[in-house]
Amino acid sequence: MGWTYAFERPADPKAELNGLLSWSDARGRRRVLDSAIVRLRVYYAAVEHIAPDGTRQVWAAVFLVDFRRGADGLAFGYKDMTEHMGPVESECPERILRRLTPLSDAEDPQGWARAWRERCWAHLTARQSRRLVDGALVKTKGPFVLPSGDCDLFTAVRSGRSWRFRASTDGRLYRLRGYQSHIERVEAVAPAPNAGALS
Repeated sequence: MGWTYAFERPADPKAELNGLLSWSDARGRRRVLDSAIVRLRVYYAAVEHIAPDGTRQVWAAVFLVDFRRGADGLAFGYKDMTEHMGPVESECPERILRRLTPLSDAEDPQGWARAWRERCWAHLTARQSRRLVDGALVKTKGPFVLPSGDCDLFTAVRSGRSWRFRASTDGRLYRLRGYQSHIERVEAVAPAPNAGALS
């Protein structure tokens, strides 16, 4: 379970990794149905395996990827795993998770693949519950220390491509560094009736 490195970075890394998982021999056929490289760190793929008897299974491949050029000249590396190894990385895109077939006890005797899938779904759920919309009430996991005092309740305000947060304590806008990891929950607030109407 080590790393494989190359001196040349492939023109299309995703296609290169898809090719490693696509083959046909006496044990059946394998092909990648969908794949993604997330945050330039992890490659996820839904891999279809059709056995000679026609049974079909779709499982997840999880590869760590490294695009840094090292002092030794190595330019691209990957560490290949499957969901059955219980990888720590659990940010698999929903579209890939939905393609995976259910697992039997025989296919996943240790339960590591099922645990990995549960972690991925939990990550997606948590991410969606923290998705910001303009005007949403944001409760943080702990208070932020502001000039007006500690505050853990803010209103999200879209500012160009970034977010500012209006403190409930003093009504001022603040830029909260690393806010994503501090959000406990987000509650969307419906616009007031006739909002924006001329009076």
